[in-house]
Amino acid sequence: MSDIESINEDPVETPPNSRKSSESSLGYHSDSERNEKRPKCCSFCWNLARKQKAELNLPIPAKDSFGVWSSHSLARFGFITCPLLWFHKCSICGATEGNAHTERNCPVRRDF
Repeated sequence: MSDIESINEDPVETPPNSRKSSESSLGYHSDSERNEKRPKCCSFCWNLARKQKAELNLPIPAKDSFGVWSSHSLARFGFITCPLLWFHKCSICGATEGNAHTERNCPVRRDF
């Protein structure tokens, strides 16, 4: 029996743990590979623009449309990269720059 015949006769499924590191169980690739295909969008900046437009009764822009939010992402590798949020200082814990967050998202906040 040739090697090809033995492989075809006894198919073995690849266990989920042995897949390449860039694949998930759903066949997606790693975050960095997915993000390269998706346009940048900072949710912090987009939400600010959305709120401003709503207050002025103007149409709310799509997240994938061009705007101040499309020049950067909110965070990368767990650190803030948004220039607006980077300079914000949390009034509860004082976090700023790479660890910046709004008061609503402060990990020290007790009134959840």
